[in-house]
Amino acid sequence: MFLTDLFSQPDEPSLQTLLNPVRRGERDRLELQLKFRRKDGSQYDADMLIQVLEPEETMVAIVSDITAKIITERKLLDTIQEKEILIKEIHHRVKNNLQLISSIIYLKMASKTDDLQGFLDSMRHKIRSIALIHERLLQSKELDQVKISEYLGNLLDDIRMSYSRPELSLEFESRIEPLVYNIDTAILCGLMVNEVVTNSIKHAFKGRSNGLIGISLQTMGKAHVLEIYDNGLTLPEHINLEKTNSFGMQLIFIFAKQLKGKVDIIRDSG
Repeated sequence: MFLTDLFSQPDEPSLQTLLNPVRRGERDRLELQLKFRRKDGSQYDADMLIQVLEPEETMVAIVSDITAKIITERKLLDTIQEKEILIKEIHHRVKNNLQLISSIIYLKMASKTDDLQGFLDSMRHKIRSIALIHERLLQSKELDQVKISEYLGNLLDDIRMSYSRPELSLEFESRIEPLVYNIDTAILCGLMVNEVVTNSIKHAFKGRSNGLIGISLQTMGKAHVLEIYDNGLTLPEHINLEKTNSFGMQLIFIFAKQLKGKVDIIRDSG
């Protein structure tokens, strides 16, 4: 057989051109990547090393099938591109979260209230609830998926430690289905939980030494029902989420609207 009978690509004139530097003695070694043809006519990629042996000036060609290597390289390239897309997505999410914080601050400034210390403390906890999301994502293989039960459980623990008071003993409970949410949905749920639970700790147990606060998140058909409850004082009848002057209540209504949900206040037993 002629050497060129083994190749699928390049054609014979092209191969002869590639071999000319070796024939002229300008090089004693040549490395090529070519396509070879199997007996059944199918093609495969191969590396070919051509070495000139002295003093006979015989050329020896060593061919290695690199099909598996090329497949692996393509998979690696696909993985790199996927990671690049995910990293861009993370930057986009962080930008959105910073914009969310900026919007909350703007709304508070527009309300022209003077309780600066209370607002800064509240804002610190909102930022912490968002930071917890990214902390969970760092521990996860999925860069845009959050196990909501773990996230809300950790958020509840964080709120409890931050607002613990020696004169008030609180019991916390949670009934959360093992659901997975995207980061935007999880953050809005976390901010609502942060707002309501914080309000419960501050206002629901006045004159009491103990109390219960709980979270429930269950699916009902295609709907998801997030319930935040306590056994303390209920909200006054005059409070209307859409018309209230309470900054926190306004945020709850806004977040629920962004989730395409609705807010119900149930005033029975807490």
